[in-house]
Amino acid sequence: MNKCQFCEKLFSTISNLNTHQKTAKYCINNRNNIIIEEYKCYCEKIFNCKKNFNRHKKSCNYYDIIKPYEENYIKIENENKIYLQKLKDKDEQLKDKDEQLKDKDKHIKELEDKLASIALAGVTKSTTTNNNINNNNNKILNISSLDINDIEKIKNILDTKFDHNYIIDGQKGVAQFLVDHYLKDDEGKLKYVCTDPSRQIFKYKDDLGDIQKDVKAKKLTKTLIDGGLKEKNNDISESWWTKDDGKTNADRFTVLQPKTSEISNLSISENTLFANELSSITTI
Repeated sequence: MNKCQFCEKLFSTISNLNTHQKTAKYCINNRNNIIIEEYKCYCEKIFNCKKNFNRHKKSCNYYDIIKPYEENYIKIENENKIYLQKLKDKDEQLKDKDEQLKDKDKHIKELEDKLASIALAGVTKSTTTNNNINNNNNKILNISSLDINDIEKIKNILDTKFDHNYIIDGQKGVAQFLVDHYLKDDEGKLKYVCTDPSRQIFKYKDDLGDIQKDVKAKKLTKTLIDGGLKEKNNDISESWWTKDDGKTNADRFTVLQPKTSEISNLSISENTLFANELSSITTI
């Protein structure tokens, strides 16, 4: 009888035992925790049972031929295994080195692409900035002159052009009023422009043709106040919300009074709303 070394079941023939060990699931499952010792003959046949292996050697022609040289063969075979393992290790090391080199090349390429992109963006930005500066300079040189301190002209346009339709928009309305009636030439082109909205830098050409700067529109604000803006603002507002019988029209008062106060509070140091609106409608 032939006994399975894994599950100890008995079989009448070796053939049945081999079939059992290859196909029986319960037997295969029993092998999970069993270390299988293999015995390989020089004829390349492999045995799991030492007893069977020894029996096979007695009749194996290959074994009879090699037996006198078995010790040297085993030594050479072991050396060959060691050599093959070293080759395998070297291959793995070379693969690792190759992967590292590929990663480095990829990283270098990414850096080169990024630097090229940054350089291109810098050139583009610089060119665009220079073009914008040149265009702005040309526009400023071609604007008509403006006497920003012309108080009499401001008084005149306040008397003839300023009304509650501008007041109802507060300081923003005052900025629009100036653009409509004071800061444009006869052809409707701006004579007073904002060249740097973030810092609220305004520029204009004086009577001598020199380009002047008005930071945060402080010069223009002073001219407005000196020209009587606040007085005209109060007069127009009171006239608009006062009825013929001298009483106050409550609806008109409610609508206009907050904006009237906003204009009355305009000063050289407190003109943010005015300057913001002026920059948005005069920026070139």
